[in-house]
Amino acid sequence: MNTQEIISLVKDGLFTVFACIGYAILLGYVFPKCILKVQFNKNLSTDRGMAKFVFPEGRGVTYEPHPSYRKYVNAYALYSQNGFKYLKCKAREDVKKLIYEIYMFDNKDQVVDVLRISETFPKSTIGTAIPMHHSTSYVKFKLLETDSTTFENQKYAYIDATNVLIFKILCVVLSVLITLMIRSFAIDLIYALDLLVIVDCPVIIPLAAALIFGLIHSSRTVKRFKKHNVEVIKNAS
Repeated sequence: MNTQEIISLVKDGLFTVFACIGYAILLGYVFPKCILKVQFNKNLSTDRGMAKFVFPEGRGVTYEPHPSYRKYVNAYALYSQNGFKYLKCKAREDVKKLIYEIYMFDNKDQVVDVLRISETFPKSTIGTAIPMHHSTSYVKFKLLETDSTTFENQKYAYIDATNVLIFKILCVVLSVLITLMIRSFAIDLIYALDLLVIVDCPVIIPLAAALIFGLIHSSRTVKRFKKHNVEVIKNAS
């Protein structure tokens, strides 16, 4: 190889490497972040405020939960104390365990955080203070399970089906393109180095592998995002 051919090969190699890095960033972070946006169904029941209360370090409101939950939960309080916001749940006397989700909304009715809490009540019916997001204006309470009852697990977090399809198509297309690019560079490198043994691999094989990888990666990513990264707090009490 002459100098010009070496320089050209190095440029192609660097371009392929940067293309692979860009491919990984796009599929691993950018596309999921921009396309797979988790949306929240806001049709959760709005609980009735029972009373406002004030204490030396702050103030808050006590809420009565949905009628179907009142057999297990007396009330819960959302309050601020020393500049921080908390939620505390009061269970019925015969309830020893609660698993529930708290959807936190800001003053623009946007979900700012979601917590799934597993809380036990071995001695007291009053739970511990659960830290809330600093911009929480109100919450919606969803009871999932008690020590004796499991509630219907309705889906309140979802990803738009069109966005899922777009993400899968992009994953497949980019996987095919990056595979063709790598294959092209590999062939150029093999011929440039005058290798004696050349494996004649039909183009259909790497393309099929790229297609399968794109589908598997996109499906697993969508499944992961559908869990909407709910933070889990176990045994809060």
